[in-house]
Amino acid sequence: MQRVNREIKSRSEKARKNSTTMGLMMIPLLLFFYAQLFPTGARSAVTFSPQSYLENRFESVKPGFQTEEFQLYTVQEEQGEVLYAFVKRIGAWVQDSPHPRNTVGVTFGKESVYYYGSFRRAAQAVGEDGTVYLPSGAGDGQVYLLPLPKSRHVYDFGEGHVLVLQARTQAYEQTGSTSAEPGE
Repeated sequence: MQRVNREIKSRSEKARKNSTTMGLMMIPLLLFFYAQLFPTGARSAVTFSPQSYLENRFESVKPGFQTEEFQLYTVQEEQGEVLYAFVKRIGAWVQDSPHPRNTVGVTFGKESVYYYGSFRRAAQAVGEDGTVYLPSGAGDGQVYLLPLPKSRHVYDFGEGHVLVLQARTQAYEQTGSTSAEPGE
């Protein structure tokens, strides 16, 4: 009997050590997945079907521009039409807009920057290097596909409307002066 008790105790100690080790190993893995889903640290809705997610919450949902990594929808809310943007991260769709961290209407994907902000109805945008960008999509689903910035890039949408992208971390719009510095 004593031998059986020692064997049970030995196995239970091994199981406890293994479960503790596995638990500790899961923490960095979970943090990695969280960082991949929410690179700015702010949580958002996560879904495998953005359209179904929105249709369950709203009566009127119109699909707009879509790629393999980005989807834009127009939703009728009490205050009017609102654009909802989703970006694909590690196989799931994460709501990027509307969200307090994305007030400009810019989503950074793996392949492009998707701009659907207040200047999206402009006929064209001109980059610092003189490259002309034309919008994709139509109506409320109109989006500008811009290259991923390595540092700071400025895009002129005409009539004093400027979009500034700072690497993959920050974007802001400016109307009026073309100095392209925030707060000026």
